[in-house]
Amino acid sequence: MNFVTKCFLLLLGCSLYVMSAEINMALSSEESSKGFRIAKGLLAAISEKAGITYTVVNMPNKRSVEELKTGKMIQADLARIESYQNEVKNSIQVKEPIIYVTQNVYVKKGFNGKIDSWNSLQQYRIAYIRGSLAIETKVKGFPNISLLDNVGQAFNFLLAGRCDVFITTDMAGESTRGKAEFKDKEIEIHSTLISEPLYTFFNNAYAEEAKKYEEALIAIKKDGTYKKIVTETH
Repeated sequence: MNFVTKCFLLLLGCSLYVMSAEINMALSSEESSKGFRIAKGLLAAISEKAGITYTVVNMPNKRSVEELKTGKMIQADLARIESYQNEVKNSIQVKEPIIYVTQNVYVKKGFNGKIDSWNSLQQYRIAYIRGSLAIETKVKGFPNISLLDNVGQAFNFLLAGRCDVFITTDMAGESTRGKAEFKDKEIEIHSTLISEPLYTFFNNAYAEEAKKYEEALIAIKKDGTYKKIVTETH
C-alpha cells in the first residue's frame, strides 16, 4: 500500500467517524413527559449546530451512573447536579447548564404539616426517585426515606398513605399528574424547594464531542432557539 493510498484511507476513516458520530445521552424522565420532549427538541437544535447527533435515551438515574462509567451504552448524562462528578470520576462536566429545575413537594390533600426548607422535612416520611442526586444530597441522614422507581409509582405510594411527601422536579411531577389516571386524584403541590442548575456530563473519552456540544448549547441560547423550545414545548 503506497503513501497516497494510506492517506486516502486515513481521511476516509476520519470522515466516516464524523458522519456516523452519535452520542447517546441519558435522561430519567419518561419518554411521554414534557421534560423528555424538551430534551429532544434541544438536542435536535444542538446536533444541527455541532454536526454531531446527540440523542436522548430514557434510563433510570441509578443505572445511568454505572453506564456512563463505561461509556458503552451511553456517552453522556444529560441533566445532573454539579456534584455528579463525585460519582463518576471519569466524566467531563459541561460548564454551561442545560436547564434549571425546581423541586416540588407533593402531598395528599388534607396534609397540614409545615414545610419551608429541606431541614423541615426531617419529621416526615419522604419518598423520591432512586438515583436523584439533587434530592439525595439534601436528605441524607433523614430517618424515614423510601426510594421508588418512577413518578407514577410514587404518586400511588403517596395516595396509599405510605409516605407523607414525595419530592421530584416540577416537569416530571406535573407531566405525570396531568395523566388521566392521576388527574382527579387528591395530590397537590405543597411547596417548592430551590431552583438549581443541571449540567451535562460526558464520559472523558468524548472530550471533543463535549466541547462541540457546549459550543452549540451556548449558541442556541444566544440566538433564541433555546428559549423558544423550552417555552413552546407542551
